[in-house]
Amino acid sequence: MGTESNIVHEDDSSLSSHSIQLRKAFQDCSDGIERLRQACTHGSGPPFFDGITSELVHSAWIAAERYQDERKDAIDDVRRRLHVFNRGDTAPVIDIINVNDDGLLSLEATRDRDAFLHHYNEATQMKPHQFKLRYCTRNVPCIIRGLSESDFSYVSSNWRSRNNHVNVEWFRKYVGDNTKVPVRIDGHEPCANTSYKQSDNGLDSDGRAKECETIDTTLLEWIDYCHQNKQRSRHAEIKELERKPIELGSTGYLKDWHLLQLLSSKQFSQCDDSSPLYSVPSIYERDLLNNFLTRYTEGDYKFVYWGPHESRTNLHSDVLHSFSWSYNVVGKKRWTFYVPGDNDGEGGTSDEETFELIQETGEMIFVPSKWKHEVVNLVETLSINHNWITSSNIDFTYDCLLTEISSIEKEIKAWGIVSDDDYEARENMLRGCVGLDVSMLVLMVLLELIELLGALFSVGDSPDPTLSFLGEDSLWECFYSVFRLRSVLEDILFTNPAQSDNVNVMQRLAAVLDSWEMASQITSHAEFCLELSARLQKLNL
Repeated sequence: MGTESNIVHEDDSSLSSHSIQLRKAFQDCSDGIERLRQACTHGSGPPFFDGITSELVHSAWIAAERYQDERKDAIDDVRRRLHVFNRGDTAPVIDIINVNDDGLLSLEATRDRDAFLHHYNEATQMKPHQFKLRYCTRNVPCIIRGLSESDFSYVSSNWRSRNNHVNVEWFRKYVGDNTKVPVRIDGHEPCANTSYKQSDNGLDSDGRAKECETIDTTLLEWIDYCHQNKQRSRHAEIKELERKPIELGSTGYLKDWHLLQLLSSKQFSQCDDSSPLYSVPSIYERDLLNNFLTRYTEGDYKFVYWGPHESRTNLHSDVLHSFSWSYNVVGKKRWTFYVPGDNDGEGGTSDEETFELIQETGEMIFVPSKWKHEVVNLVETLSINHNWITSSNIDFTYDCLLTEISSIEKEIKAWGIVSDDDYEARENMLRGCVGLDVSMLVLMVLLELIELLGALFSVGDSPDPTLSFLGEDSLWECFYSVFRLRSVLEDILFTNPAQSDNVNVMQRLAAVLDSWEMASQITSHAEFCLELSARLQKLNL
């Protein structure tokens, strides 16, 4: 361990800030491995393995092995509902979940069809881990209600006025009239021709959403703009807004706004309370992406969206093939989802493979990986949105990086802009495209795997009630995540020869960390974690 520490603390004055950040992640990996090795010396594996736990491990392993089948079955179920339900009705073809006061979840019927529940044989009451299995693991969307008085109680009461409009006075007080905010302008090149009605579906030649012009304006200017927009549309009937085709105009949309970071820099607190603005609902899995970015970089994928009537987000699937959730603090949105195809997992574009739903104030939408969608604000709307990555969709994220790497290599060959051995430049280009590079992905997965294995191999020797893995449900999630992460880590580092010519993980790690020794030690750390994961897998036999 001392040698590793010396490596990290070499003179790094010539290193980029990114390299320094990832060296810190490497050091945390090394420290975690050291603790894990010490825990393993006290026993051959996690204790308290009786018959029930063996069944639990087996169940988690089977689920981790069958995740692709589960995804396909879930898509087939959505398609079946599309044929069952009347396409002219606004009732959603996806589940509606209500979060009760006791934290349990109940499966509700769709808005106008009580017969909805007959599709399910299991009980309609769910625990959080069952939600994760049903929606995150199976990768299907749903609507969630009942969070306004719990996880989002502060924003629901402070950002929402009595007449159910945006409480602009809160933003003027805590954000500041002269604070600059990023507003996307829709209706100017290259965005004017990105309507979903056209053949390109708002996507560029590589399948990415076309970018709109972004301007920085003051918060007060933005509030005035929204007020003027509201005055223009105040006589429109809501029913007409929901039904008529929305044509693109010169519409501003405050989106991808890092409000949490801004308030943190202003040392905001809730009336001298240290509580956060909101809490991520416990029904969602551990967030590998934002945990890593917050710890080692200055970025995150936590946003606020504030748009007037008729503002929209054009057809796209979410960055890094991540999950996302969107909570409507104020307003109403119309979502159009494109059901993923059989071959490449991307959403279709035919009417037969789409469905619409209306998201009301206080509702949350869970958006799974690779589901293309477009969203229109039917009235002025304020929402909170997160993108995140978990063990359930980490394979999609790796696929996303592989696709981007292939595109980058084509550009390099066409233009001759990077030498064959310059992997730091390749990582920089990859990170510039999608906000993540291979080195970050490896360290992100490895850190999570170390933490999960550390909990499993230590919890039984000295039970700690503060650990979240003592309950049977959480244990199941932990084992499932270990098995899924192990599979992806093997693919990245050891078992994907078809991609090795382009990926070259060792070269990328060594280039970014500026150390072949660190890159080699990361591989050694990964091998140790894979060995422990294999020992856990044998417990299910």
